[in-house]
Amino acid sequence: MKSQSLGWWVLLGVAASACGGEMAGPEAAPAQDNVLEARRVTALDDNDETPTDEDGEPTDGEGPGEGGGGDGEGELPWWGEGPPPWWTGGGDGGGDGETPPPPPPPPSPCVQVDLDEYNLFVLGNYSQGRDVQGKVAAGGDISMTYFSVGGSLAQDNTSNVLVAGGNLFLNSGSVYGNGSYGGYTTAGQNVTVHRGALSQGTPIDFAARFTALESLSERLGSAPNPTGTTRIESWGGLFFEGHNAGVNTFSVDASQFGRTVYMNINAPAGSRVVINVRGAFARFANFGSSFSGGIDQKGVLFNFIDTTKIEASSYGFWGTVLAPKADVTFNNGSWDGGIYARSLTGTAEGHVNPLKDFEYCTLVSGD
Repeated sequence: MKSQSLGWWVLLGVAASACGGEMAGPEAAPAQDNVLEARRVTALDDNDETPTDEDGEPTDGEGPGEGGGGDGEGELPWWGEGPPPWWTGGGDGGGDGETPPPPPPPPSPCVQVDLDEYNLFVLGNYSQGRDVQGKVAAGGDISMTYFSVGGSLAQDNTSNVLVAGGNLFLNSGSVYGNGSYGGYTTAGQNVTVHRGALSQGTPIDFAARFTALESLSERLGSAPNPTGTTRIESWGGLFFEGHNAGVNTFSVDASQFGRTVYMNINAPAGSRVVINVRGAFARFANFGSSFSGGIDQKGVLFNFIDTTKIEASSYGFWGTVLAPKADVTFNNGSWDGGIYARSLTGTAEGHVNPLKDFEYCTLVSGD
């Protein structure tokens, strides 16, 4: 209640008493008590923030009914700044007394690129396979005939050389290391296992691994602007030129490879090249590639960010292919590096020239 309103009631009570207007009978005592109570508690004026008693001292807020229910058992009122001294709740008003946890740290602008373990790694099936010099892993079935797997690996590099999350269909070939399968295998006497054995088991969490690969692909493609120059010639030439000693990034539409008759990648020795490819479909056929400036296939990564289908024939991929959303058909050719895709069907050969590990930082100058 404003001071003017309560003040009038006080004045009226005092005036009535002074003018001899004393009330007789049983109503007199309660009325006088009310006047005294009104005099005891004075309301706030426009500048006061704390209620005071008749002597000008702050009240302790222990009057009857204060704190909300008129029963004297509610919480004590508070007219000061900030939370009341008896408040023990958290900053969100939850009342649990706990300090809110600090916000999570911002994500790191850098990501580690480590794609050197497998020559072929797919989430689904690998079919019609022939020769792969490095390790092969597929979350589905693997089918290989007249084949060889792991022949170029070091003698002591024998773990998970051939892994099928489903069934392992093998005919007439060799495995150089340990292999495993989640279902069953058809490997018989015409399949030789060197430096190891085939056994039932699923040592790889393919779903988790591919979630990480999709995240990596998106991070690599998140740089706002390429650091290198892409030049497309009307006659079918496709040129990528970068000068950074660290990482050189490029961007190209997937459809461009179907119109290419020659491709060149120019970058310094020891650097890395990330070619970010966008588009649903990409086709590679009957054209050659070359390097200049010192770069080689161990420093090149083709990152197919949203491509869902890749066809290649009579072609050689010089570099590693990261295409976690793509089903790949690849015949009459080879890849020098690794293929990380949704599935692979075809007779193309895999050669061991793994991508060298590197750190990719999207917010670092000169990246």
